[in-house]
Amino acid sequence: MRGVIAFLIGLMVFALPALADDSDDWPDCGDSNSGSVIAACTRILQRWEDSQSNLAVAFNNRGLAYANVGQNDKAIADLDQAIDFDPQMATAYLNRGAAYENKGEHERGIADYSRAISLDPQLKVAYFNRGAIYESQGEHDRAIADFDKAIRLDPNDADTYNRRGIAFDNRGDPEHALADYDQAIRLNPDLAVAHHNRGYVYYVKGEYDRAVTEYDKAIRLDPNDGDFYNHRGNAFYSKGDYDRALADYGQAIKLKPDFAVAYANGGGTRSIRGEYDRAIADYDKAIRLDPNNADFYKNRGDAFLNAGKYDRAFADYSQAISTKPTALLYASRALVFSNKADYDRAIADCDQALKLDPNNDTAYNNRAFALIRQGDYDRAIGDLDRAIKLNPASSRAYKNRGDAYRGKGDLDRALADLDQAIKLEPELVPAFTIRGLVHQAKGDRDLATADFSKALSLRAKPSDSDAQETAREQLAGLNKKKSAAPVATAIPSSGLVPGDVPEAEATEPPLASSASNQGRRIALVIGNSAYRTANPLKNPTNDAHAVANEFRRLGFAEVIEKHDLTLNELSSELKSFGDKALDADWAVVYYAGHGIEVAGVNYVIPVDAELTSAIDVEEEAIPLNRVLSKVESAHKLRLVILDACRDNPFAQRLASAGGGTRSVGRGLGRVEPPGGIVVFYSARDGHVARDGTDANSPFAQALVQHLDEPGLEVGLLFRKVHDSVWNATNEQQEPFTYGALPAEAFYFKTAGN
Repeated sequence: MRGVIAFLIGLMVFALPALADDSDDWPDCGDSNSGSVIAACTRILQRWEDSQSNLAVAFNNRGLAYANVGQNDKAIADLDQAIDFDPQMATAYLNRGAAYENKGEHERGIADYSRAISLDPQLKVAYFNRGAIYESQGEHDRAIADFDKAIRLDPNDADTYNRRGIAFDNRGDPEHALADYDQAIRLNPDLAVAHHNRGYVYYVKGEYDRAVTEYDKAIRLDPNDGDFYNHRGNAFYSKGDYDRALADYGQAIKLKPDFAVAYANGGGTRSIRGEYDRAIADYDKAIRLDPNNADFYKNRGDAFLNAGKYDRAFADYSQAISTKPTALLYASRALVFSNKADYDRAIADCDQALKLDPNNDTAYNNRAFALIRQGDYDRAIGDLDRAIKLNPASSRAYKNRGDAYRGKGDLDRALADLDQAIKLEPELVPAFTIRGLVHQAKGDRDLATADFSKALSLRAKPSDSDAQETAREQLAGLNKKKSAAPVATAIPSSGLVPGDVPEAEATEPPLASSASNQGRRIALVIGNSAYRTANPLKNPTNDAHAVANEFRRLGFAEVIEKHDLTLNELSSELKSFGDKALDADWAVVYYAGHGIEVAGVNYVIPVDAELTSAIDVEEEAIPLNRVLSKVESAHKLRLVILDACRDNPFAQRLASAGGGTRSVGRGLGRVEPPGGIVVFYSARDGHVARDGTDANSPFAQALVQHLDEPGLEVGLLFRKVHDSVWNATNEQQEPFTYGALPAEAFYFKTAGN
């Protein structure tokens, strides 16, 4: 909310005739009333009886009067005549320079001021005006040099000190600026603009009370300047006094109804109060007044994001990017993609942000969020390390890194980061909730209870409501099962905040629903797309993303997401998962990729398989029975979901048929899983699954949709997925379940969550 410092420019000078005739017109030709000047000087010029030097004065004075009423072209024509009659007339060059300046022709203005100075080196106003143009062009040193000369010629002119103070301030030298504003006020205590500008220096230094005091003085001296109210509103905003800030923005708008910045500042204040609809209305007005201001679109996009209106947020960020592509805009739009679970596009936007600004901590922060949601904790931690190095005061970066360490199972490091996040922001609700979950995972029931209780006691921002709901559910579960071992429940990382836009905090993605009554739930999710000796598959990677993210959102304690695994990698991941299943109540494996049946045995295919002959399959693929064995040790639910009902993809008829069929042949064979294990095929034995023409396969789309239904028991969930896929594929693909569920109700998402 940086304000515009007020200043005075365009000073002009009347001239006096050397020898006047006896007419009464000459006094009026030098009067302060522009109408009188124009009429009197015109009569003198119509008589054409005076000397050339006096006619030059008449043209100069009438030209100045025209300029004062905004008729700059007429002013320049008269001043041209004055210079023709008297080429040594410095004031004519001065005034013509001001007329050019009024028209925005700055180079011509500078040329005329320079000519005036060469003719009269003591002409202070020419130095002042030329310095003002230099300042407007960002040439601060040249501006200061001209103001220095003006001050040497007149050391008692408060306006010049004020103007030089602005140049120092814009050059990044607030101390010299403050000294000049002090001197201006000593010379003229009633110079409102100097009080205003001194207030602005205090505001930039973070001395908001002193800033308000100066703005008060400026407003008492000039109560009709809308800028003064707007800037005092900024100081109140920074003090957290939002009511008084809004009152000042309202007064600024009353004085200047077309004050777009004041509307935008009001919108920012309403956003920080969570009044997103009213904030959006303010931004709408600002944009109508200034439709090319990228910052307004960006800030309205923040309000839409916080309000959960992601499509409209995307439109505003995209519009801002088309006007002024900045790192912060790309990083902000990434949050929209993340909230819509489109993590690849979120990462791409953050990549672009970092190309524009390699030191943008917000982009690292937001990219880490998307990586966490994809289960890529190591890369996320690397990005958050950079974000914290760039901005050590970022509580959100510490919170998110703590969440990433929690995802890796490194609970001690998670606690250290969450402690630091809370130290930096003692009312950061999601940090207390996540820390409570870490304590819960470590078996520290009392500490978990304390953190969940603290999260609920704090005043929640709208973006924190899901974190509080998770704390409430977990606390209820702990109170209900005081004698039971604590249950670790995962929640996704919180939404990330563009660090330099305090009025537009990003929405927290939905936190996990309670899983305390379901026990400890873990999942291994694999998507194999990039086969090296067969046609690549379009959707398994996307399907794995979608399913893994849904498991995380549903509160699984650990979700391991892997893509494009070789034989050795797939074997290693299965072994590791089998070890973890020993301590789990639920163990779920989801596999999307190629699968085959050879000699009555079902296999899943790693991406490095060649399978040039049938005898190679035992050496180059993983038998399905080995996958089943890795969930067998879970205490309650043992589930394998296969979107891999495909024939041998390495046969001569390798190429997929039109419409997205992923493999040739007749699919996986029937499976008879051991007791207590359930296998869910995306297509029944002897049939093929379809990749589909959308971003996800029909099976993955239906699975994610029904996983999110509250109160849907697993058996009914399977049947609903069956019907959805059957209908979506025009009865061409029929999911099928093998094995029997135990006599216990299982819910991926419990009722009411």
